[in-house]
Amino acid sequence: MDFLAAGLLFFASIIVVVWSFGLADGISSSVSLSDDEARLVLRRHYHPAAVLPIINNLKVSHWVQIFILSVTTGFVVFLQMRRDEFWVELLKSVVLLLILLVVAVVDWKTTKIPNFLPISLVALRVPIFLLEFFFRREQFKSSIISSAIGLLIGLLILVFFSIITKGGFGMGDVKIVAATGFSIGLLSTMCSLLYGMILCMFAAVFLILSKKKTLKDVIPFGPFFYFGYVALVIFGTFQ
Repeated sequence: MDFLAAGLLFFASIIVVVWSFGLADGISSSVSLSDDEARLVLRRHYHPAAVLPIINNLKVSHWVQIFILSVTTGFVVFLQMRRDEFWVELLKSVVLLLILLVVAVVDWKTTKIPNFLPISLVALRVPIFLLEFFFRREQFKSSIISSAIGLLIGLLILVFFSIITKGGFGMGDVKIVAATGFSIGLLSTMCSLLYGMILCMFAAVFLILSKKKTLKDVIPFGPFFYFGYVALVIFGTFQ
């Protein structure tokens, strides 16, 4: 059952990542358009049917990235199932993983995080609250409090951090991290953020030393936050 669930999520992740590549292309191509034209372009790329034509345009390097991200996502779910997590917690993690997967791809390719991604994460947390109410009623109150603290305190901390870094930590990053706080609570989110920052720091040093980036270049944080959450799950599994 563990391998089956991980395999299903692996294939689901492939579809999600391919769609994310198309979404990123849509965002990039709509930058110079008027608002109405941009909406039309993005609407076509938001539609699930956009996945098929995208496949024909993917390069080998894209497929390597898709494979790595999909294997990582499937592996994380496999670890969580081996840890015998309650199925509602597993569902919450799967939702978060898939949305962070889209964030990672889109942010890396466009340095933008569309508002619908953090909004979707918050919106999808609501029905999971209902599941917790019916199946884990003894923890429902603490779950509500944890999510509220994760959203509010996380948002305040990150807005302050964005101000002192003078925009180095963008508002898109602030929104998705705050939405993650609403999904999994403040402590887990801050740990994911810390791991992500460490990974981002090493990546920045490597890119600067290899002269692929300079100190003035922007490095998207979305991919590192995704892998920060992956690191949180892995360390939580083997501790």
